[in-house]
Amino acid sequence: MDQKLEALARNNTWVLVDKLPDKNLIGYKWVYKFKHKQDGTVERHKTRLVVKGYTQIEDVDNAFIHANLEEEIYMALPQGLLTFKPNQVLGYSQSQADNTLYTKKTEKSFTTLLLYVDDVLLIGNDIFEINKVKQSLHAQFHIKDLGEAKFFLGLEITRSCKHIVVNQRKYSLKLLSDSGLLYCKAATTPMDNSVRLGATTSKPLSDINSYRRLIGRLLYLTTTRLDIAFVVNQLSQFLSAPTNQHQAAVHNVLRYIKGSPRCGLFYPSSNTHKLTTYNDSN
Repeated sequence: MDQKLEALARNNTWVLVDKLPDKNLIGYKWVYKFKHKQDGTVERHKTRLVVKGYTQIEDVDNAFIHANLEEEIYMALPQGLLTFKPNQVLGYSQSQADNTLYTKKTEKSFTTLLLYVDDVLLIGNDIFEINKVKQSLHAQFHIKDLGEAKFFLGLEITRSCKHIVVNQRKYSLKLLSDSGLLYCKAATTPMDNSVRLGATTSKPLSDINSYRRLIGRLLYLTTTRLDIAFVVNQLSQFLSAPTNQHQAAVHNVLRYIKGSPRCGLFYPSSNTHKLTTYNDSN
């Protein structure tokens, strides 16, 4: 908590003023989390200081979390915020497809910076550019350099001199555990060919939200599991009125994942960079 307070003060997050009698203060809360290693053990303790914005009731229907504040806000202790403005990250350009992705290209190098809150993934083919970015960020925000990427937002990254493998094994097992299917019998295919998904006469689900949460988590799993992308896309079309049949189809996807939780993306260190496609004979 002391380290967080020091970081917030160092970044000029707030200005300390005397409390005015006609101003109401917004409260705050400390939120504690664990940062885990790839094997599931605790790497370090983390904390965040959050403002209880929900205590305000005026204009709540028209509030936007990214809107500019035009009013003066007085808080007991404000939350720090780390943001990068477009095209102002060490000469990096912000991607139009993903606001958290920044790239820099020269005649000899290409570097990518991926930002998620306060986690940064830096990738490139020029170690000097990477070191320059890290030094600049450290001078401004006092970052921790965790070395080569091994675990990032649920993605497990394994590398050798011959390949790089990216999968979501831990994420998959957590999904199975939360669904109560960790010890289920594995399915051989992600979708039963005899099932035709659609608006059926099957009984509607009583808990629609659980179905929606499962689909959302499966959609994130398709980041590395392209083999389930089609069926998950099909099942996501019934979020408004899922039935028991759709739930059974989701459980079949989970049982398929149980049989291959380590499945992911394989990148060889040497290849011809030729796109190869496959199609059915008909």
